[in-house]
Amino acid sequence: MSKSFTHKTLYVVTIVIFLTFNTTIYSYFLYTQKEKDELMLTGYLDSVGNLLLHDLKIATNNSIYSKTFFLFKKFSTINRNINENIVKTEPLNGIKIKPYAIYIKNSAEEFILDLQELREILNKIFPTFISYTIAINNYNIALGEDSNQTFDVRKDYTIDSNTTLTIQAGIKQDSNFYLLNKKKLHKKILITTISSCLSCLFFLYFYLKIKTRIEEKFDILEEELHEERKINKALLSNKKINQRLNKLFIKKATEMYVKQELGVISGDEHIIKNISPSNYLFPMCLYDSSSEKINIVNLIESLEGYFSPYFITTALKIKTTTDIVNINCTTEVFYQLIFSIIFNLMEFMDKQSEVPKTMVINFTEKKVIINYDSFPLDEERMISLSDSITLEYMDIFLLNCRKIFKSLKEHKFEYGISSEGEQNTVEIIYPIVINDAEQKEGQVLDFYKYTHHKT
Repeated sequence: MSKSFTHKTLYVVTIVIFLTFNTTIYSYFLYTQKEKDELMLTGYLDSVGNLLLHDLKIATNNSIYSKTFFLFKKFSTINRNINENIVKTEPLNGIKIKPYAIYIKNSAEEFILDLQELREILNKIFPTFISYTIAINNYNIALGEDSNQTFDVRKDYTIDSNTTLTIQAGIKQDSNFYLLNKKKLHKKILITTISSCLSCLFFLYFYLKIKTRIEEKFDILEEELHEERKINKALLSNKKINQRLNKLFIKKATEMYVKQELGVISGDEHIIKNISPSNYLFPMCLYDSSSEKINIVNLIESLEGYFSPYFITTALKIKTTTDIVNINCTTEVFYQLIFSIIFNLMEFMDKQSEVPKTMVINFTEKKVIINYDSFPLDEERMISLSDSITLEYMDIFLLNCRKIFKSLKEHKFEYGISSEGEQNTVEIIYPIVINDAEQKEGQVLDFYKYTHHKT
């Protein structure tokens, strides 16, 4: 349904764009052609209008002595003193128009201009495809063929305060010129329409092809995501079951060990049942202060892999200035300490909010510095929070903070905990390397808390 709707929308948008584009192009071509035609007609009107204006002003103005006419070649003059009665009988603002002549009088004489000759000259000036009208004070003196059509251009010329010359012109719609221009316009529109149609079809083709490929990839990604979600769900389920089994195992192992060491008899099972989780056999603190070179590069790779599930909410950045550190504890002990402290800090941050947080771990030759986002924490608060986490996440390897700080002290690590705003820092200084002869025999497992009760 969604895909069908999308396709319909695409087709509608394409059609709208196609129609809008072609309509715009058609209007542009039409406007351009009209502008060219008007420019041509204006040229003819200016030429004829200026010549007529020149001739008429010469006839009406007696102060002009050079009586040279451009369009009125045939004319005659009448002295006003001899024909004064004629002038007085039929005045028309100094100009009198008859079908075949124009009578123009000024203060000295009267001109008779032949209109028939003027029309013949105008027919020679104007091309056959141009229709025109020429009027003086709205009285037509020259008409082209098909003069009833709508004219495209009109210009007015002032002869005097009472006389106006008006010229109109337009292209005959049945002329070859007009039909040829129309044919050219239709040809341009046809080419544009075909080109735009092909462009739209190509666009649709490639768009749909690309869209289909993208949808196929999305479908594949959705399937993969679905599978990954199933795997993730299975892993989470496995993790929960594993945690449950670890709890059962650790609790039962502790009960069995205490029962064996203390020789608990029937009726004293309550002693076993009341063992605090903090005193469970696991996780065990590994004790071994033997001097060893620890590969920090391998450690970083292990840390990034182990804590990758936390990357959704926490950005883990690990830096190092050295590849190898030489300290008085074994690799297993150092791994247990580092993994345990980072695990607890990660859980502290994860329990606070879903706001993205950052942890920066910096390994140097003498110490490791851990900076992390959290509300202010001190050692006592860290131990308290860690005990609650232990009840939820039991592990045979990862220590709670109580055992971490104990192990750090047993292995001669120096450490400091500080807070500044929402930035906390844990700094762990490596123990000084001592000679093998001075080393004490390392404790592997701390069972004393269970054995000292045995009688």
